[in-house]
Amino acid sequence: MKVSFRVIQTVVVLTVVAVLGLSYGCAKPPTKEMADAEAALTAAKLAEADIYVPNEYRSAEEMLAQAQAEIQTKEYGLAKNSAIQTIGIAEQAKEHAISAKAAAKIEAAGIMAELKTTLEEAEAAQALKYNASAYNRLLKISDEIGADFEAEKYLDVIAKGRTAIAEARELASSSRLAAAEEARRKAEEEVRRKTAENARRLAAEEARLRAEEEARRLAEELARAKPPSHIVTAGECLWVISEKEKIYDNPFQWPLIYKANRSQIRDPDLIFPGQDFKIPRNVSEGEVKEAAYMAKNRGPWSLYDGK
Repeated sequence: MKVSFRVIQTVVVLTVVAVLGLSYGCAKPPTKEMADAEAALTAAKLAEADIYVPNEYRSAEEMLAQAQAEIQTKEYGLAKNSAIQTIGIAEQAKEHAISAKAAAKIEAAGIMAELKTTLEEAEAAQALKYNASAYNRLLKISDEIGADFEAEKYLDVIAKGRTAIAEARELASSSRLAAAEEARRKAEEEVRRKTAENARRLAAEEARLRAEEEARRLAEELARAKPPSHIVTAGECLWVISEKEKIYDNPFQWPLIYKANRSQIRDPDLIFPGQDFKIPRNVSEGEVKEAAYMAKNRGPWSLYDGK
């Protein structure tokens, strides 16, 4: 009996398939490799690879998930390979995360120093005076950033710090502008004050000059209206002459006449008709008071010395 080549070929293929099926059916799950892969992924997470190298960490997670799915379909050989790849990716992510975190720490420290300097500039620009709420808020943020640094949240420090630095710079700039505006306003107010003061001083000086001119004019008019001398008539005495409206209009001023005419008057109680007495004008206030005192207190003054 002859067997065709096609039949023999079919039998061979079925035999190979059966052998392969028996081989895969008898394979064991890669338990150790899966455990190592999970441990490597956990170590990467503890190194904060999910924060500092999130793409690498995500790749490791996806590879581990692939291995787990291959185990579910009993593709143990593929699962073993996926687990081994997971370990490699996770370990590399861990190393990169450690390096990235160290670099972030250095950058975060620089950010904190820059923020401190910028806040000092804002303080020097009198930010507390011109925008206390913004300045105090930035101080609070600075304290929060310090706490984040202590907690090793370096990426948060960098993000918050950059924003705070920009705000502090703007605050310093606006405070300097406010200070300059206040200085300008004060300068203008000082100019206005001095201008007003000068105007008042000038007005007072002009008023004084006008008053002096008016006094001079009145004095001239008074001098023209009041005679510079007086000729004694019968029945007159120094008291009566001083009392005349055109003389002094005040009887107590007679000592002025007496003193100005001592060459003619030996006794103030004894004058004669026809005597021509000078009438002092433009006498000082002190002379007026002295004359009144002499007139009212004639006793102690001894006007007539008997010679």
